[in-house]
Amino acid sequence: MDRSFRGLGLAGPGDGTVVSCFERLAAQRGRYVALEEGELRLTYEEVNRRADELARRLRGRGVKRESAVALVLERSSEQIIAALAVMKAGGGFMPMDPRWPRERLRNLIHESAPHVIVSSSGADLDGFEDQLLRLDSADEPSFSADESQGHRPAGEDLAYVIYTSGSTGRPKGVEVTHASLMNFLRWRWRLFGMSPDDRGTHLANPAFDASIAEVWPLLTAGACVCIVPEPVKSSAKRLMDWMVQEQITLATFVPPVLAESMVRCHWPRQTRLRYMQSAGDALHVYPDPRLPFILLNGYGPTENAVETTTCIVKARRRPKGAPPIGRAIDGVGLHVLDEDLKPVRAGLIGELFISGASLARGYRGRPDLTAERFVWSTHVGVTRLYRTGDLVRRQPDGELTFHGRCDDQVKVLGHRVELGEIAAVLAQHPDVESAVIVQESDAKFGRLAGYAAARRGVWPAEKTLRQYLSERLPAYMVPARIELLGALPLTPNGKVDRRALAARSSTVSGSVEREPLSA
Repeated sequence: MDRSFRGLGLAGPGDGTVVSCFERLAAQRGRYVALEEGELRLTYEEVNRRADELARRLRGRGVKRESAVALVLERSSEQIIAALAVMKAGGGFMPMDPRWPRERLRNLIHESAPHVIVSSSGADLDGFEDQLLRLDSADEPSFSADESQGHRPAGEDLAYVIYTSGSTGRPKGVEVTHASLMNFLRWRWRLFGMSPDDRGTHLANPAFDASIAEVWPLLTAGACVCIVPEPVKSSAKRLMDWMVQEQITLATFVPPVLAESMVRCHWPRQTRLRYMQSAGDALHVYPDPRLPFILLNGYGPTENAVETTTCIVKARRRPKGAPPIGRAIDGVGLHVLDEDLKPVRAGLIGELFISGASLARGYRGRPDLTAERFVWSTHVGVTRLYRTGDLVRRQPDGELTFHGRCDDQVKVLGHRVELGEIAAVLAQHPDVESAVIVQESDAKFGRLAGYAAARRGVWPAEKTLRQYLSERLPAYMVPARIELLGALPLTPNGKVDRRALAARSSTVSGSVEREPLSA
């Protein structure tokens, strides 16, 4: 089989978008299965037809070039088809989780100002009826083929928007263009040697950019996306059995907490799995040399189109430290700089800055934040850099190792979380004067603890505060425990003493309320 880009109808190095790639494949491989979800099998031809029908409805609603369309849909084949339809209509898709707390979902819709909201009948979206397009409704006007022709997306156009946590309590939407997305896709095709014979997994939440890495490389390579059943995706043993049964060849995203369990499973030698990639958080294990597939460790902020570095995790007899995060993907530059944006000497820790073809255009509606995070430096001879806030060290072999953060951002179950966002929401409670969130030092996978100073002697119960947060934040952002204090401890210069709180946190097991602590 011809595995070249041209042999598959794919885009070459300098052309193409997801839409043009998929449409070429639909014409060449129309009867081959593109999506599998349980018993459902959808061919490339069927996916293309359904996406065209929805794209006509979207254009009828005025969606055009640069229009942002919110997709409030569960992980499913219909969510993937809806994303393709938005791009076919010329717009950019914004995945949002319908299971988010109602207030958070509504705030994000107000923040992002989508032209249209695509959802199903189960989502609670009262108040947005004028923007709402329900997939299970047939009340949209029909359009002829000529009337439905709209803008064909180009490289500089918006492809998608992913919202991430914000330090001020205001999430930020990262805007990624088709050109940046295509640079990533080309890398994925080459990395995995993708072909129409491949069957890959989709288990990430669509609102998490790891879902981009799972779906679109496969659907632009003529391969099949297999949607992992909900009861299977959180159990290492069940997921392994399912992969073997479904003859999965590529697991292109597995969260580290799950990947670490899966590499310890007893895999049958007849498995077709060739690669498993861990990403989203630090990986802590090295594989057994008898593992019948290659384990990869990936790293990448949302601001650089999903993935920035990758490395093969090799078996080691005496592992020392966590596996490296690897080298840059094609078209991406890595720069380890100091506070003055000057390169640090080899072997020293510095902040990672990223340049190149995968960079996002910036934050939606936030030119100030875009200017703060996407900077210019004459010291490295490049035009534009994204400052990640991640501390890294370049090893003698050229690979990078991760050494924490410059700020209060942490990873929780693979999700980027700004501790300041949680603290800002907690401080909005009428009985809370101020709040701070810390990550417990002994929490391998990111358990959070909250500390709140009571207002005017009122002491709300911990469960009341946790309920308050759970109504406004995703479950992974709600601290495992919240402690009420008389006042937050301060350093001599008047700042919150996070070290004191971290030390206090390490002496507490479980969720308990303690006696008030004076500053």
